[in-house]
Amino acid sequence: MSTKKIIIKELERGGDVVDQIFAGKLQWKDLFTRHSFFTEGYRYYLSIVAASRSKEAQLIWSGLVESKVRLLVADLENVDTIDLAHPFNKGFDRVHLCHNEEEVEKVLHGDLEYQMKDIKTETTDSTNDPKHDAAAQGGADKMEVAKNSEVQQNGKESVMIHTTTYYVGIEIAQIGGKRLDISYQSHDFQRKCTSWQQYDSEMNSLNIVTTRSHDLPSDVFEPGEVRPTRAKKIKANKSDGGSKKRNLGAAGLEVPSLPLLRTNKDWSLLSRSIRIMLESYFRLKLESDIPSENY
Repeated sequence: MSTKKIIIKELERGGDVVDQIFAGKLQWKDLFTRHSFFTEGYRYYLSIVAASRSKEAQLIWSGLVESKVRLLVADLENVDTIDLAHPFNKGFDRVHLCHNEEEVEKVLHGDLEYQMKDIKTETTDSTNDPKHDAAAQGGADKMEVAKNSEVQQNGKESVMIHTTTYYVGIEIAQIGGKRLDISYQSHDFQRKCTSWQQYDSEMNSLNIVTTRSHDLPSDVFEPGEVRPTRAKKIKANKSDGGSKKRNLGAAGLEVPSLPLLRTNKDWSLLSRSIRIMLESYFRLKLESDIPSENY
């Protein structure tokens, strides 16, 4: 279902661009601009953080997690408060240096405070590692995992954590104020991944955290791209004695004032006016739904 919506959405975007090209407002190169998945695609994202305490172990573990992401997306599509779940087609590899387990725990849940600045973030498609690719294609069960992870830093014992984060953009449906709850889907996804025969809880970890668009890390954006910003809250006018509700007119929805109805004749006139408006609306709606033969 999500795949269909994404394809239709992209076709509609392409159609709008082509219309503007023929109108002389855009050029053909504008049809092939970079994706807007992070810049304006979604307001909320799920960050799937796969981590290991060694690079070799991470290559296979991150590949296995990547192979299961589609299963999580399929489960998310069955949540009534989610309209769309759109996974990004690559993961982001990062390396972190931690000096205690408290720092490690933060990193495992997506914190980038301890990311090593001298090691550039890379995407899984750019590294093109055969072990990762084989695991992502479902071959993790046939691969042997190395478990050497501990390093020494300035005479103190430190641990290097390798993470790969996969992002899923989600559109939330507004259903009577019902809150989004994906705890079951998250736990089920973790169960599917950690049931892997070579999973080692002391070596591997997997966590899913929600991320707002304005909290996305800078390394998912290309130079020149505009990052989403936090929406500013509108302050209430104190002179009005607190918060003030917007009336429909101020919101751009003009509502004509109705005269006081005193007699049956008045009610009859109102009923007739409403019927005429409804008939006009459905006639126009029917005409707009009839496909034109002129292309």
